[in-house]
Amino acid sequence: MNSVLQSDVFFFISSVSVVFITVVFLIAIMYVIKILRDIHGFLATIRKGTETLSEDLSEVRMKLNDKGVWTGFILSIVTAVAGFNQKRQNKKKKK
Repeated sequence: MNSVLQSDVFFFISSVSVVFITVVFLIAIMYVIKILRDIHGFLATIRKGTETLSEDLSEVRMKLNDKGVWTGFILSIVTAVAGFNQKRQNKKKKK
């Protein structure tokens, strides 16, 4: 083979490999972007949950300060148990 034909074959193979590597790279970037979006959504959910938990804990803290530590604690336990039993009774009545 002459040198011109060899160089043409080399450039053809190089061009095909560059296109193939670019396509693989773009597909990998798409997957990375999808993973980052999922992580962003997950972190947003965690952020909302921690804000809700913070609000609930501040309400509990205010109630305990208003009613006293032991009285508020016992009262919250009693209301939680009563609320749980009431929900259970409502479910039985619906059936």
